[in-house]
Amino acid sequence: MKPATAQEFFSHDLQLTSCAFCEQQKELQLSHVIPRFVIKWLRDTSATGHVRASHTPNLRVQDGWKARMLCWDCEQMFGTWEKAFAEEAFYPLHSDRHISTSYGPWFSRFAASQSWRVLRAYSLRNSLLDHFTPPLLVAAERALARWKAFLLGQEKHPGAYELHAVKVDIIKDTSMPGLPSNINRYLSRAIDLDVVAGRRTAFVYSKLARIIIVGFIEMPHPRRWKGTRLSPTTGGFGLGDVTVPAEFGSFLTDKARLMAAAGRKLSHQQRNRISDAVTRDPARVATSELAEAIAQDVAMFGNLAFSNPDEEETSDDTP
Repeated sequence: MKPATAQEFFSHDLQLTSCAFCEQQKELQLSHVIPRFVIKWLRDTSATGHVRASHTPNLRVQDGWKARMLCWDCEQMFGTWEKAFAEEAFYPLHSDRHISTSYGPWFSRFAASQSWRVLRAYSLRNSLLDHFTPPLLVAAERALARWKAFLLGQEKHPGAYELHAVKVDIIKDTSMPGLPSNINRYLSRAIDLDVVAGRRTAFVYSKLARIIIVGFIEMPHPRRWKGTRLSPTTGGFGLGDVTVPAEFGSFLTDKARLMAAAGRKLSHQQRNRISDAVTRDPARVATSELAEAIAQDVAMFGNLAFSNPDEEETSDDTP
């Protein structure tokens, strides 16, 4: 699978004249592509209180990726589902990893709105979908249309463009070979998004720390995903057996390696700045969630866990 890069998209305004969702000419809001509360959680639970983006590791960021693409009314509609997801799923499952949650129609709507927002953002810059074949580009337009109809109540479910959610966390042991030595830091802490395409498979990927939302554009083998599909009405999420294809596991490890590579771009000045922040408040570092992830990486990989000491810089502002 060839991942797209969103650096160009997030570095330049889209210059839209109408809302990307309702298509009406209204004043456009600076919308969060990754929900704001996710970035806030990452910052609040980090070792130093700061975060960095992978494409600009030498700059601390106060907020997540944004784009001027939705009007106030559509932003408020999306925000209703975001609020429910934050209060009923994200915060509870990040406060206690041993619980599950029951959900209502808000979960599938949030997943649809998140997947629609990311895919629409990418499609507005054609170069970000250069890795899509012509048939997959057609499928992407159909996915956008179906998710939009689902969000507007014109369809009862997302149809073939299924919405899945996967809970990930620190792993204690695995038989999977070749894992990167920062895998626990990526799984438990990283925030990431992408629009991914293989020869026959395409999906929207939104990693919101320990919850991954997958919106399928083309899904040739749906039975290989078990226990992850979101119901359009009610269901449970957080515990229970789930199965994902081996290729998706490989995709996650590739993502962890990309995070590590981004950390190597950190300047000497910024390394010193991070070290100063750690020295000022060692207690915060020791009790942070990042410390737990690092400890498990050390338990699994020994000194290799520190082979790239700044690899965490794509999510938390600490070595």
